[in-house]
Amino acid sequence: MTTGVGTHGPFLRHSWAAISKITDEKNRLTLDRASTVNDHNIIGSPGTEIILALYEPTDYIIDNKKRLDCFFGTDLDMLLHNVGAKSVCLMGINTNTCVLNTAFTAHNLNYRTVVLSDCVASMYGDDLHELGLQNIQRCLGWVVSNEEFKQKIEAGYAATP
Repeated sequence: MTTGVGTHGPFLRHSWAAISKITDEKNRLTLDRASTVNDHNIIGSPGTEIILALYEPTDYIIDNKKRLDCFFGTDLDMLLHNVGAKSVCLMGINTNTCVLNTAFTAHNLNYRTVVLSDCVASMYGDDLHELGLQNIQRCLGWVVSNEEFKQKIEAGYAATP
């Protein structure tokens, strides 16, 4: 039996161990920038605070997101299921990481996925922002502007008897 590529065999085990030790600026996995994964969304940090102008007392709050996906490690799917949601509308930072990962999971959980193109951005550059939007649009759901989304909702209400 031939072993396939993956984590099998001493060469690959040692290779992955060696790769994980690369931390210099030029050769690490997050090229030319420090990784943010260990400090991502620490509870109480400014990036996790709710913007009071957007908050309504009847809003449901999921405030324990720790990784690059709003579903991973949170009760979001259970909450959406309990309220009967069939669609999710995504906005936020970063298009190519958090928004894209959340869009994939939403799609895999059978939610209709919408991303508001003028309500997302990426601190990693316009190219990765556009990559995220194109990936979502081609594979996962709608990418529309805030105004286009409003028009689609209004058209849907008008068509409902």
